[in-house]
Amino acid sequence: MNRSLYWLILIVVAFGVAAICTWAMHEGGRRLLWRVSAIVAVLLLALGLIDRLAMRSTETPAHSYFFVAVIPTAVTAMVIQYVVHRGQPFKFQLVLAAIVWLAMSWLMLLTVFFP
Repeated sequence: MNRSLYWLILIVVAFGVAAICTWAMHEGGRRLLWRVSAIVAVLLLALGLIDRLAMRSTETPAHSYFFVAVIPTAVTAMVIQYVVHRGQPFKFQLVLAAIVWLAMSWLMLLTVFFP
């Protein structure tokens, strides 16, 4: 896959996760936020496992898909909850959540591949 396309997909996914989780926090509060973030994490995990099955050589450990799908989404939900509690504007919440999701996903990848 072309690297620029990979980066574009990663940024779109980050802003998608951030937008869905931020919307959930504003619409239904903490409970809806955590339910939606759990659904998003499961969908990302399923997408990663489908990608793993589609590869001919599976060099990526299976647990890395769990780390990249679940942990960044949970940390993003915690950050959204904190930022909403502090009363920051919606655009700030969205951008911060996307940056946190990207940073956490890269951190999880680094911990999986470089223990």
